[in-house]
Amino acid sequence: MQELHLSLNSKLHTSNLNYKVQKIVDINNKVVAGELLVDFSRAESNLELQTYLNAINLGIITQFSLDFAFNNITNATNLNKFSTLFFNLERNNLCDVRILSQILELNLVCSLNGLELVVEITERDKCGKCCNVIKGLTFLKERGIKLALDDYDYVFGDFRYNELKLGYYDYVKVDMSKNKLELDLLRNFAFENNKYFKKGIIVERIETLDELYKNLPHQYIYGYQGFFFCKGTPI
Repeated sequence: MQELHLSLNSKLHTSNLNYKVQKIVDINNKVVAGELLVDFSRAESNLELQTYLNAINLGIITQFSLDFAFNNITNATNLNKFSTLFFNLERNNLCDVRILSQILELNLVCSLNGLELVVEITERDKCGKCCNVIKGLTFLKERGIKLALDDYDYVFGDFRYNELKLGYYDYVKVDMSKNKLELDLLRNFAFENNKYFKKGIIVERIETLDELYKNLPHQYIYGYQGFFFCKGTPI
């Protein structure tokens, strides 16, 4: 495993790792936030794309994203045009003291530049029931870091439900419903659990404003995200 980490780190250092920022809007199409994302569309080859994906799955791309954010927030880039910035953190980064310390530094840099940082905890579960996950969440929460729960599964149930009930998360991100059954499940989830998240739901992967969109539980939704609104602006 260590050899794989070293190999991926080497490949990332020699590749042209690109980023974009995708906007999040409210019900009136007003931009309320942006999310920093790796821009897979600019990978120069399938091999480079696979390197990106492997690095994300192993959680080692976070350091590159942190370096990029530090270098770009203070410059006149698309990152500092938002009032709120969502930054992805893998669950297996929550035991990394060095990464967590840099998150605190990034939060300070964002604050000094008029940005509110939201750390978005991804759904990739490499840690199982390791107690360090909760310790990491607690560390960030106690220091005033806003947290979002990424890709919550409201259809089949989610392994992070207890974390949600414990009040760690300010936002919950979910995929757009694909049919009426999923829409009903989303409406039930929002109604029954809105007391657990302080800001609201963010619905992702919105591609059309169809009847399903019109019947979303808008009163519980903070923001809307997807290719219909923005495919992402290169940085």
